[in-house]
Amino acid sequence: MFDDPTREIQELTVVMSQDLTWLNSSIQQLESNDILRSDMSSQNFEHCKTIVENLKGRLMQITSGFKEVLTTRTEVIIFRL
Repeated sequence: MFDDPTREIQELTVVMSQDLTWLNSSIQQLESNDILRSDMSSQNFEHCKTIVENLKGRLMQITSGFKEVLTTRTEVIIFRL
């Protein structure tokens, strides 16, 4: 099922994990940005809040899918042994 070199997969896993961590941190910064709140109308603020919530949901889906792929790959490797 997985014919990719192990080292390359490990390197890509590290890069993906770092990217997901950075994205999560960036979304948290957007949520806590008080400057935006003070300068926006309530309608604009609600729109931005909705966008941030959407980004959080998408990031959770991507993170979950990433973990699922890694789990499946690990199970296949263990099964081969």
